[in-house]
Amino acid sequence: MAMAGRSPAALASRAFWTAREAEPAVRAQRFRVRREVFIARLRTLAAWYRVPLELDIAPDIEIGRNLTLELKPGVPTRLVLERGVQIGDDVRLQLRGGSVHLEPLAQLRHNAMLNVYGEFHAGFRAITGFYAAVHCAERVVLEDLVGLAERVTVSDSSHYFTEPSDWFYENTRTAPVTVGANTWICPNAVVTKGVTIGDHCIVAAASVVTADAPTGSLVSGVPATNRSLHLPWEQSLALAQGGTVTPLRP
Repeated sequence: MAMAGRSPAALASRAFWTAREAEPAVRAQRFRVRREVFIARLRTLAAWYRVPLELDIAPDIEIGRNLTLELKPGVPTRLVLERGVQIGDDVRLQLRGGSVHLEPLAQLRHNAMLNVYGEFHAGFRAITGFYAAVHCAERVVLEDLVGLAERVTVSDSSHYFTEPSDWFYENTRTAPVTVGANTWICPNAVVTKGVTIGDHCIVAAASVVTADAPTGSLVSGVPATNRSLHLPWEQSLALAQGGTVTPLRP
């Protein structure tokens, strides 16, 4: 009876705002259900493939649609997802042993892939971007606030030739990779095995990083070379101390 006499526009407006007010609760419930399904799928796969599985999953993680999960039969696996972790749609988790640890608010964005045999660690608010791929056979560390942009590849392994009839794919060398805090890896860049990139670096788009880069570097090219970045806080300190700032040169 309370609705009698109201115009269709008024009824539609009321329905819209009612739905909008309810949306946060609906969203939270949706992610709670997805979390429980995610854990159930992992435990079922672990039982089927006899995988010793250790899980530590925060109650507020957000998981998107169409998540692909793989476990390697019989190989111990550890997965830690801390508070506020976000996993987007169509993400692929190939957990083939070792451990994956995502610290608070870390993100795996849509279509990202983790292929992990070793130890993968993503720090606070670290982002693995759209269509990015991480291949971790030994150890890959993304420190706090690292951003891997679209289609970045990070790999701590490589293949090599031995005999003419030996398949290169079965010959593998590994060396750990570390990306320092608050470093930005731009789209389509590749970071290869054994590389350590310092804090506050920028890796230019489509670069191939084959050697270490110190903190505060602009890394670019194929293979990539380094030059210094003038970081704003360093410029401010230099000016405050009565110095000058040299323009950036190759």
